[in-house]
Amino acid sequence: MTTSTSTGSSYEKYVKTHSDYDKTRMAVGSEQIIHFLHAQFPDITKQPRILDAGCGTGVHLHALKHAGFDLLTGVDASRTGLEKTREKLGSDAQLVCADIRSLPFAANSFDVVLFSFVLQHLPHQSEDELQRATQAVLDLAASVLTPGGHVVIVTCTREQMSPDAG
Repeated sequence: MTTSTSTGSSYEKYVKTHSDYDKTRMAVGSEQIIHFLHAQFPDITKQPRILDAGCGTGVHLHALKHAGFDLLTGVDASRTGLEKTREKLGSDAQLVCADIRSLPFAANSFDVVLFSFVLQHLPHQSEDELQRATQAVLDLAASVLTPGGHVVIVTCTREQMSPDAG
């Protein structure tokens, strides 16, 4: 497996793929995420602070905004992805260019951290290395969550990622 630490991905060159990303990607699971968030935060006047870690081109942030969530932050290592996110959301979200392996936020900054189809991109040479990298990212996410906060993960199997088998 080729590692590209400059983009934060093991196998994608985001500068290239993010320019056409929205043609093949959608906010998979957004209905379930929104339902879960409304159940956890029923008083919409007390908005949860949501971090989309590895937000890509902002498809989930866009869905969350349209569902009534306003305190949105997106982090991605790709400036191209963040530019696409800004096109969708204007100034309705704070966007930060950073790697999810080193989130630049203080403790207790968020009520929810969302990882959608990003954890499998962590640079790795083996499954063991991916497991360690994933655990480190989840530990970091826990450090920026408020007590009782939520980590939401949307992911898929290796077979589902395959254009032949998925």
